[in-house]
Amino acid sequence: MHRLLFLLAFVFGICMFAHGQVTPAQADSLEAILKKPAGNIERAVILNKLATYYWQTNPKQSLALIKTGLALPLPDSLQRDLHETMAVAYAILAITDSSFLHYHQALDLSWVLHDTVRIVRTNTNLANTYWVQGQVETSLATLLETIALFDSKKLKPQQKAGTYGTLGVVYSLLANHDLALHYDSLAIDMLIDVPSRRTTLNTIKSNMANHLIDAGKPEKAEVVLKEVIVLEKELGRALILGNSYVTYSLLMGKLNRIDEAYESLSEALAIFQKGNFAREEAQALSELSGIEFKRKHFESAEQLAQKGLKQSEDVKDWTGQKNATFTLMQVALVKQKFDDAARYELKYRVASDSVVKGKNVEATTAMRIKFDTQQKEKENEILKRDQLINESKLRTRNALLIMGAAIVVLLGTLLFISMRLRNKIKKVNLALKRRNLEIERKNMEISKQNNVLEHTLRELNETQLQLIHSEKMASLGQFTAGIAHEINNPLNFIMGGLQGITHTLKNADSVPHTELSQDLGDLIAPLEKGAFRVKKIVDSMLAITRHSLNDISSCDLAENMKLALMLVSTMPEMKNITINMATENAPVVECNAGEINQVFINLLTNAVHATQGAGMIGIIFLLDHHGHAVVKVKDNGKGIRPEDLPKIYDPFFTTKPAGQGTGLGLSICRKIIERHSGTMKIESTFSVGTTVTITLPVVQHQLM
Repeated sequence: MHRLLFLLAFVFGICMFAHGQVTPAQADSLEAILKKPAGNIERAVILNKLATYYWQTNPKQSLALIKTGLALPLPDSLQRDLHETMAVAYAILAITDSSFLHYHQALDLSWVLHDTVRIVRTNTNLANTYWVQGQVETSLATLLETIALFDSKKLKPQQKAGTYGTLGVVYSLLANHDLALHYDSLAIDMLIDVPSRRTTLNTIKSNMANHLIDAGKPEKAEVVLKEVIVLEKELGRALILGNSYVTYSLLMGKLNRIDEAYESLSEALAIFQKGNFAREEAQALSELSGIEFKRKHFESAEQLAQKGLKQSEDVKDWTGQKNATFTLMQVALVKQKFDDAARYELKYRVASDSVVKGKNVEATTAMRIKFDTQQKEKENEILKRDQLINESKLRTRNALLIMGAAIVVLLGTLLFISMRLRNKIKKVNLALKRRNLEIERKNMEISKQNNVLEHTLRELNETQLQLIHSEKMASLGQFTAGIAHEINNPLNFIMGGLQGITHTLKNADSVPHTELSQDLGDLIAPLEKGAFRVKKIVDSMLAITRHSLNDISSCDLAENMKLALMLVSTMPEMKNITINMATENAPVVECNAGEINQVFINLLTNAVHATQGAGMIGIIFLLDHHGHAVVKVKDNGKGIRPEDLPKIYDPFFTTKPAGQGTGLGLSICRKIIERHSGTMKIESTFSVGTTVTITLPVVQHQLM
């Protein structure tokens, strides 16, 4: 509610800048002047000032005064002022169509008068009316059109400030907090050194404080609100000062600085009481009771809530009644007065329902007022049309007598039409310029979004490659102990052989040459066998750890499978497992050998774990009818449960005990196969076994 008051104050503040604020004493003086004889222009000026005074207190009276003024024969400049004042009055009454009609009539007259400053101001007021009525996008378009007008006319900075301030409000409503704060800052910079515009400056600062809160910058909002409160004390606008304290209190509540929230709301309450703002006082009492409850001052909370409830009932303010009864209900529960709590809960529900119903009643009333006003306007239009017809007959009769005057009137009419056409062309050009600016802005935003998406894609690709390499290293880590054992055995054999050779050579002089040669040959043969075994294990590890991710080479899938088996065979669980591998039809394909080896190791390791150290693993190679290479790895292990099958490719999903799996193996395997334009299919029957089928193209142009 308080924020809406600030925003509406901004709307009215711009309009007040044109006419000057009228005090109650001045209004009484103007009413007295109206009762005396006066010229049309003087009466119209007085009627316009009084109409602005009645905006907030009696907008219907404001409409009646303006209609009286428009009935007078007046110059275009005064007619424009009256139309703009009437537009604001209709906007306050929520009669949107009539408000927009009079704004456009005021704009047309400003274009005829070539008054750029008034065009800017009226466009800004029109934009304010759009967003108050919920047409935020239309408001933004109007403001952008107005800003485009800045480029074609030399305007003083303070003449642009109102438009930029309104643009800040609109961008805030569109949740674009950065742009809202940017235009707030521009408007403030333009007015900071203009003493005569302090009222507008402080209203824009009030909006900026709310925008900072929305942008998640409460500390900066606190600084700005303190500045607003200081200046409002100087300006003497009691209602807005009180509402500023209320906003500051709400901010302190969000920051959990309850004592400061209490002090600020107490200041607001004192201002409302002094200024006889009964509705605001009732709501402040109700909200203050809620703060006292949070401070656990239950007696004070109850007293304030009782006062707030009584005053809210006096002024028929359901919002205050709702807040007060809620606090009283909470206090009753704390004191365990459950009957009182139930009674206040019933009142709270009634007040809540009435708040909702009140909004519906207000909407219905506004529609009824709008309908009645439109009916009266139609009647006035008919009367004006009849009057115009009579006047046209009179002019025609006079034109026959004074031909020269008729020619002058004709030329004047042609000149007026020409000026209107020129003004319409200007409007079209301004609209096109605004569209171009909007298109450029959207293109910049799209470009920024594309850059962000490209950067994110690069990071995802790098992360995926790192995961593949990390999983490969993790797989090798599982075989470390087995590989060490497999290398240690032939090394011990080699060490024993070397010792035998050393001993034989020491006794070479006492042994016949033929016998010596035979002994050395018997010792060297096992050494060669052991060294060959070590070389095969090392070659297998080198082939697996090769991580040049984009290298493509021709690979015999059976040979790659043998390298994988070499490493997997070092696992202790492999002792009682039978490997059946048919290599007769093994195809040769183009692939990244390191990645394919990683897939084979992962599948074989899963099969070993599934058979639980006793069983059979079958490996088949073939070419399908499409000419694609097919590899099948089948085991007779425990299989996969049906409910787990849909999740086996999910990253970090695993059915293995803690510490025996990362849950990334199958996910990375499928990504590797898809990078090779292949497919991976898993078929499993629980307690029977699992078959993994991999299909790869024989020719590989480029890894995906």
